[in-house]
Amino acid sequence: VDMYPKYLNSKALVHHFYQYFGFDARCTTAVMGTHGMAMAHPWNSGQGDGTFPSKWAEGTPWVLDNWYFKGFGKPWTYEIRPNYEFPDIGEKKQWYWQSGTQGYWDGDGFQEGRLIMLDSDMALKYDFSDYQDQNGYIYCKTSYEARHHGPQPAQAVPMCPMAYDTYDIIEEYAFDNLKFLYDVEYCMLKMFNTGYRHGMDGNYKMYYGYGTNYY
Repeated sequence: VDMYPKYLNSKALVHHFYQYFGFDARCTTAVMGTHGMAMAHPWNSGQGDGTFPSKWAEGTPWVLDNWYFKGFGKPWTYEIRPNYEFPDIGEKKQWYWQSGTQGYWDGDGFQEGRLIMLDSDMALKYDFSDYQDQNGYIYCKTSYEARHHGPQPAQAVPMCPMAYDTYDIIEEYAFDNLKFLYDVEYCMLKMFNTGYRHGMDGNYKMYYGYGTNYY
């Protein structure tokens, strides 16, 4: 599977998962929810909390649940990370929420620091396709509380519109953990059984039941 394009927005995200796995908007949203168990390491990806790793979501990191979707209600701020400490990685984009002194819940207690999301995550809730430049940088904000990169003051930056295909699914999963778990189980099984790119001839193979298609 090819990685996401740099110019990523809601439509591009849904198309990516449809192209490679035959997913609809619901399966795309459900599978993205597994980021709730993930942690970004800046020395690998260029994303994180300063030079430290950062989680996507509150909650116990080894438990799959709907904390990821609950997190979309936070005021996320967009930033460009220069990654001076990791020059081989270079500049990266991310969204962050700073916990402040109250901290965030990590399953055992409250920790201070940042939670992060990537453009691929935020594209589930916001359609910033009309607010991207040719390099994929985003020029809209997710809340009136959020700060923003660039020369404009945050007050002058427009609000990002909602993503038509996936916004309601996020809201559903945020309030219904069991529905999320049912859906993500089905969609992960579909992902695991839906093709790969052959290392010898480059053909992409799609598996549906007992059949095999090549293209």
